[in-house]
Amino acid sequence: MFTYHSSDQRITVRLEQRADGTFRATVGERVYTFSAEAVEQGWALAFPPDGERLTARVADDGESRSVHLRGEIYTFTREMERRNRRSSASGGGGGVTAQMPGQVRELLVAEGDTVTRGQALLILEAMKMELRAVAPADGVVKRLLAGVGDVVSRGQVLAEIE
Repeated sequence: MFTYHSSDQRITVRLEQRADGTFRATVGERVYTFSAEAVEQGWALAFPPDGERLTARVADDGESRSVHLRGEIYTFTREMERRNRRSSASGGGGGVTAQMPGQVRELLVAEGDTVTRGQALLILEAMKMELRAVAPADGVVKRLLAGVGDVVSRGQVLAEIE
C-alpha cells in the first residue's frame, strides 16, 4: 500500500496483480480493474467491461510521481513512512523495505511470529528473480504491510519488526 499527497489531499493506493494478469487498484475507496501494457515512458491501460483505453505517461523521481493522463498532469508526492527507530541490545527492530520494485510472491511469516536476524520474511519477484526480504534483527513481526500479489516499489515498507 502506498500513501501519496496530491493537491492537499491524502490518497492511499493499493495495487494487486490478479491471477489472470489484470490488476486491481484501490484508490481511496474506489476500485478499478484493468490490464496494463508497458509503452514508452508509461502504461497503456484497458478498463473492462467496455475496454476503454488510456495511455498514462509516468515520470518518477523516487519521492514523487507525475502522471500525464487525458491532457492533464497529476503530481503525487509519496508520504514518508515513519520507521521504528528504537534500538535494543539485540540490535533493535525496524522496517523491512523492498530493495527493488517487484511483486510479493509468498509470505513466510505472520504477524506475531518471532523471527531472528537474517530470517526470510517474504519473497518478492522482480525482473524474473526471487528476492528474499529478511529480518534486520531478532524480534516479533508487528505488522505485515504487503500481501501476496501486491506490487511494491523500491523503498516501500513491507513489514515492521519490534
